Amino acid sequence: MKFVLVPTIAAAAALLAACTPATEVDLVTVTDVPAETLNAATGMPGTAIVAASRMENEYSVIYRVADVTPEQVAAAPAKICAFTDKSVFAAGGEALPDSGLTEGLAEIAVTCD
Repeated sequence: MKFVLVPTIAAAAALLAACTPATEVDLVTVTDVPAETLNAATGMPGTAIVAASRMENEYSVIYRVADVTPEQVAAAPAKICAFTDKSVFAAGGEALPDSGLTEGLAEIAVTCD
């Protein structure tokens, strides 16, 4: 598995909108990404998003639980898939195990069709 770091969220938006199959995992670093771009792609506050990744039609978003509402989390799968002109095939999420670095974080995983 090859990892590719994408330094901007403009690239992340392109990543989320990519329609061609990926053979590696694309990781997005969100430090220099406009919050409004992340919000447009996920429906969550961009400032709450810690990381995002894509592998083919599967997406993962790691976010700060304290910075989102349950409604935003529930709407995120449809928003992510709509951003790529697809619909939700499957979605799930859970809090990350607390390892000191992941305290207060959760992940949402989405598969679009």
